[in-house]
Amino acid sequence: MTRIMSMTDLTLMTEVTDEQREYLMVIKSSTKSLLKVFNEIVDEAKIQAGKAGSEQVP
Repeated sequence: MTRIMSMTDLTLMTEVTDEQREYLMVIKSSTKSLLKVFNEIVDEAKIQAGKAGSEQVP
């Protein structure tokens, strides 16, 4: 997921048409949304496994 986001960001730094830029922004937004859902699923799995809260965040 992060590679897709990174490659999209790199591509956005190049010369692209307005239409291409729009498509790239959709890719970027969709990837962020999918990553958020994935992280929520992982967090829920940790909670159900009783492992949530065992990490200390500085």
